[in-house]
Amino acid sequence: MSLVIVSMAALDSWVRIGPLDLFSPGKAMPFQIQERQVILIRLPESLPKSRRGIKVDSSPWVASGPEVIAMDRLCYHAGGDLAEGDIEDLASRAVLRCPVHGFAFDLESGEQLLQERSGRVVGAGVECRQRIHQTRVQEEHVWVCLNKSSEEYASDQWQTSKRGWTA
Repeated sequence: MSLVIVSMAALDSWVRIGPLDLFSPGKAMPFQIQERQVILIRLPESLPKSRRGIKVDSSPWVASGPEVIAMDRLCYHAGGDLAEGDIEDLASRAVLRCPVHGFAFDLESGEQLLQERSGRVVGAGVECRQRIHQTRVQEEHVWVCLNKSSEEYASDQWQTSKRGWTA
C-alpha cells in the first residue's frame, strides 16, 4: 500500500485530500499530512455512521452520503500499521481492528474497545486511544483538519518526529 504525502501551509487549516471516489468503502488508505501519519477510511454503507452535524470552526456542516474517518496510522500499542486492519461492526459501533494484536478502535472516538464475556462492549480508557482528525466531504472531495489538541493521545508516540518512522 503506497503512502500519499500531502503538504499544507498551516496545521490549523483544512487540507483537500482528493476526490471521494479515490476511497474504496471499507478500506483504509495511508496519508502523510505534514509530519503526521494518518489513515483515511471511507465507511461502507453497511456499518453504523458515527458523526453527524458536527460544528467545525463555528461553521455548521452536515456530513451527507459516505462518511470518511481520519485516524493516526500506527497503533498506540505496538506500532501496527492500521492501514492493514479490518473495518468491522462491533455491537453497532464502527471499529478498526489492528492487524497485529486484534485491538478494536472505535472510529468515532479512537478509543480501544473491549468486549466482555457477556457481550457488553466497554472502552479501555483514555490512555488507550488513537488520535482522530476532523474530516468532511464537500463538493465530492475529502478534506482533513489535523487534531492539534494539546491533550496527549497514546498514538502520538509513533509519529515521525518522536520515533523516526518513515513511509
